[in-house]
Amino acid sequence: MDGGAGSVRQVFRYPPFRWYFIGTGVSLTGTGMQFIGTAWLVLDLTGANRSIAIMLVCSTVPGIVLSPVIGVYVDRYDSRRLAAAMDLARAVAVLATAVLWYAGELRPWHLYLMTFLVAAGDAVYNPAVLCLIREITPAPLLLPANAATSIANQLGTLLGAALAGLVIAAFAPGAVMLVNAASFAVSAGCLWRIRARVGLGYLVHGPGLAGVYVLLLLVTSTVKVINALLPPFATRTLGLNATGFGYVDAAFGIGAILGNLLLARVTRWFGAGRAMVAGGLILAGGLGFFSLAQNLGTAVAGYLVLGTAFTVRVLYLTRAQQLTDLSVQGRVHSAFTTVISAATLVVYVAVGIVADRISLRWIYAAQAVLLFGAVALAMRVAARMRTAPVAAHRRGPPRHRGRGRWRTYRTGTHRMTPRATGTLLDRPM
Repeated sequence: MDGGAGSVRQVFRYPPFRWYFIGTGVSLTGTGMQFIGTAWLVLDLTGANRSIAIMLVCSTVPGIVLSPVIGVYVDRYDSRRLAAAMDLARAVAVLATAVLWYAGELRPWHLYLMTFLVAAGDAVYNPAVLCLIREITPAPLLLPANAATSIANQLGTLLGAALAGLVIAAFAPGAVMLVNAASFAVSAGCLWRIRARVGLGYLVHGPGLAGVYVLLLLVTSTVKVINALLPPFATRTLGLNATGFGYVDAAFGIGAILGNLLLARVTRWFGAGRAMVAGGLILAGGLGFFSLAQNLGTAVAGYLVLGTAFTVRVLYLTRAQQLTDLSVQGRVHSAFTTVISAATLVVYVAVGIVADRISLRWIYAAQAVLLFGAVALAMRVAARMRTAPVAAHRRGPPRHRGRGRWRTYRTGTHRMTPRATGTLLDRPM
């Protein structure tokens, strides 16, 4: 990354991005409340711990089923209107659940269905807003725009979890659903005010994309594993109470916010390639340190480091956006969503199988080793991929020579052949 990269502060000078950020922040706060409220209700209705697992499966399956086909429609239709429509659809689903609760007719299957429908909306909304960010943000500010979005995500999770407890205590669990429905409506209104200036095959064969998305997959799946294991590790291995668990969990969010605030500056100082490698090393080292934690202080310190280093994901995501032509952004992201959703489902099942059979410390240590492998992969990709383009804002037909012949990708109305020029990890972002 060169000196042309902007800061998080600069990106807020653009009104379209400000509207997007406000809507996203409000919506994510509601979503943070939603998980607490839904978990509370489903446990209250069923009294069975397995109901949480069923709810998690319902939140994962739509990504696997819908993502392979959603990208085509995201690329074909207006991303702003599509994202706003998904906000309204999710608002209706959540509002219906609240009405059922206040009417005394709510059943567990209603909650499972609502969770499935909201996740289905997420499967459409996420690639749509990814395209929208690319459309409303100048290229030099794409990295800080993604960093700001990640900050909104972490702030929403922190605030939502805190507010959910207050709302449940002051009012009722159903009130959480009403607040979340309202947050989706606010997000849709903000998106409506914005005036914006190939899927798996492209993901595999596009220049440099496969390597970047593999790194993104490893980092994302690792964090899903450690978050899934945190409750039993904190309570059973470290002997912490609910307050201590909350401190550890909050440390990750605080570290992520701090890391995103510093990300653009760090990459200007050291370059994107070095930042990617260093971020992976710190993430792996922090995970190894956390696996050895013996008390609340070391656990909080380890999770703070993990949250800070997790922002390396923003670098990988930004690079993937730059390498992908605008005409296939939705399909490529949806293809990746399919992969990550399947990987997440495997992770949850695997955790359920092995969590009671081997030490959780060993699982964390194994994840640290896996991350060190991811860093080695990043260095190898950087050495081998000497040429990789930053996709132009115009939808032109660049070409790429692969395996001794010109490879062409169809993107609906025209053909596109990506051309490799540059370096995978060291080109400016």
